[in-house]
Amino acid sequence: TWTLGAAAGANAATATVTGAGPVSFAATATPAGAAAISKAGGDGQTAPAGSVLPAPLTVKVTDAGGNAVPGAAVSWSVGSGGGSLSPASSVTDASGQASATWTLGAAAGANTATASVGGLAAVTFGATATSGPPDPNVARVQVWLPAATMGIGVTVQARALPLDANGKHIPDLAITWSSSNASVARISESGLITGVSEGTATITATAGGKSGTESVTVSRSAPDVSPPEVTGFSISPMEVDVVSSPQAVTFTVGFKDETGVSSTSPPWVVAAPPSGNSQGCILSLAAGTPQNGTWTCTWRIPAGSEPGTYTIQAITMADSRDNRSGLGPAQLQARGWPSTFQVKNAAPDVEAPVLTGFSVTPGSVSVASGSASIEFTFAAHDAVAGGVVASIDFTSPAGEVLSCPGWQRVSGDANAGVWKCIIAIPQGAPAGTWTVSRLVVRDILWNRRTYTAADLKAAGFPTEVTVTR
Repeated sequence: TWTLGAAAGANAATATVTGAGPVSFAATATPAGAAAISKAGGDGQTAPAGSVLPAPLTVKVTDAGGNAVPGAAVSWSVGSGGGSLSPASSVTDASGQASATWTLGAAAGANTATASVGGLAAVTFGATATSGPPDPNVARVQVWLPAATMGIGVTVQARALPLDANGKHIPDLAITWSSSNASVARISESGLITGVSEGTATITATAGGKSGTESVTVSRSAPDVSPPEVTGFSISPMEVDVVSSPQAVTFTVGFKDETGVSSTSPPWVVAAPPSGNSQGCILSLAAGTPQNGTWTCTWRIPAGSEPGTYTIQAITMADSRDNRSGLGPAQLQARGWPSTFQVKNAAPDVEAPVLTGFSVTPGSVSVASGSASIEFTFAAHDAVAGGVVASIDFTSPAGEVLSCPGWQRVSGDANAGVWKCIIAIPQGAPAGTWTVSRLVVRDILWNRRTYTAADLKAAGFPTEVTVTR
């Protein structure tokens, strides 16, 4: 039995027999469900009241092991101060991040906004809106280009902000655009730049008698700044019945990209049942090349799974230059591609595994001269879905909690078996009675049962270890 590591990504194992060459095994660990949301950027900004903050608000969603969770739905909402957030909801990308643009309220003062994921504790962002109208006199013009380098035939949108002496945006001013070399980079009245030939040109924006400039280089081999393009998506079959056995659903995605889809950060399909407990499926190249190929993954839906409409929450992808993007259900529907499939089950499994045995050995250890290992063993039974896993809180007298790094099944199968793990109490750890304060046993469908120390004692199971030093 192989228990994967806590970090998402590739895992490898080797089996050897005396007199024969080794055999290698490979597996991929995927992130678990969303367990935490944290701020990743955009907090604590200051801008004029009613204006858009220069940096977007960004959060990162991770699982219990700290792995980035793609495809998690993030809800954005305004707290105090008014204003607005766009979009109101977004989906995390392959790096577990999602962003929103924040327009501050019309009044000066503190503004707050929150981001939340499901039942997790929300995170709050703060910003300060400054008062007073902008000075009508333009002090400078700030020019922004999407990139300093572009390719021939490529068109990008330039933007300009007329600012007063205090750095406040002066709205409703006419902006005039020009290029120092239209044979290299041509610009329209609305600020659209088109690469014409190789070379460098200076783009100038003029408003209120002041000008700002930025340079752009046009190259035949401009760097790839675009994420992979999704050329097709399908689901097969569109309906499965898991009342008596697990069923497989295959996702097929076509990708095109100049430098190729990343091999170190592979694309994902993230799907979720009606209850919203999303699952990720890592795509692998089935035909073609990383630059233009067909990628597939197969999701094994366990017997007893929740029936209803399963939704494709996201397809996330990155190329070898780490240009990232994602498609949600709305984008799939707009392209005429499926965004849902059906799972039938007349008797869904809603029962958590039942603990049938539990032991802790030894009952006493010394950590005076080194660490001490404690072995935990549990037996459990799950009638339908199987895939039993557990987590344990082993608490010191001082309140420090140690967790099991991984359970190994030593007998039985995924529906009824015996699992063991070892927790090392470090040298010099607090002396006294250490307690199994919590044991959570769940199946592959996330039906879970929590046993407290009192529950375990009531069932006649040991919960305590005496530690000396």
